[in-house]
Amino acid sequence: MVKPYKESASSFSFEFGGPSEIDAETLMETIDSVVNSLQYIAKQTMPDGYFKLKVTAFRSNSFDIDLQAIVGCLPSLLLVANNAVGLIKTLLECIKIKRHLKGEKPTKVETTGETASITNSEGKVFKTDKDILPLYFNNCTLDVNFTNLFACVAKDEERESLNIAQDGKSVITVSKEEFRTMAKPVVDRNAEVYKEESNTIETILSVKKPDLLDNSQWGFKYNQNIIYAHIADEKWLEKVHNGQIRLYAGVKIPVKLKIEVNMDKLMNIIPGSKRYIVLEVTGDIIEPEDNGQISMF
Repeated sequence: MVKPYKESASSFSFEFGGPSEIDAETLMETIDSVVNSLQYIAKQTMPDGYFKLKVTAFRSNSFDIDLQAIVGCLPSLLLVANNAVGLIKTLLECIKIKRHLKGEKPTKVETTGETASITNSEGKVFKTDKDILPLYFNNCTLDVNFTNLFACVAKDEERESLNIAQDGKSVITVSKEEFRTMAKPVVDRNAEVYKEESNTIETILSVKKPDLLDNSQWGFKYNQNIIYAHIADEKWLEKVHNGQIRLYAGVKIPVKLKIEVNMDKLMNIIPGSKRYIVLEVTGDIIEPEDNGQISMF
């Protein structure tokens, strides 16, 4: 079955200070790191879509690479943002985290509402969207990509700086002095998990991003936060995929929700380690307008 994907696009550029020619290794590592990072982010945040990257131009003066990210997603009433713009913004936020940490692990990571605060070894705090945390700290993929990129740029002595722009506007400028600290890994390749804990609750989730065709994670609103959960209730999921249950923006479902977390040796929750599983849909769908119900059984 061919899926009716809708595409969105966003342009961005890597502008290397220095001569107008560039070492081939630096060029290849830059493109590899960007492609691998965007593919990882797209897979984690848009499992029902696809991602393509195009090199649209090389410019001289310094050495600049113009790129375009193209994202395809299934059209949905719940899809309201330009996914390509969001994808690039997420990449740039993660690079900002890398620069903020200055080659050292964070001394503190806290979340308040939708905001995450990351404290570096100098006591300085960087604030970002809390959904960025699991992307960066739950898996070493992004940190390894950025480490490789800046290790390569640091070896290229002719590079004076790196400016990254989105849609023509400068977002990040990394100085030559920062290249070497950003070439140091700050996320363990094997996360040290001391213990796993879980808890099962009954609650009501607001549907934000359903998967109407496959079995990837769904997006829900839970306690004012956006979460992503696997659906383990196969009978209910089959009815959704067969069209027996119709979903609309703002629809809520009563569920039995399992929450799993990883703990470190001090029994602190490892940032971004929460995982959600909808074990069972326990009742009828609650419509957003009049709280009426649609029978599912």
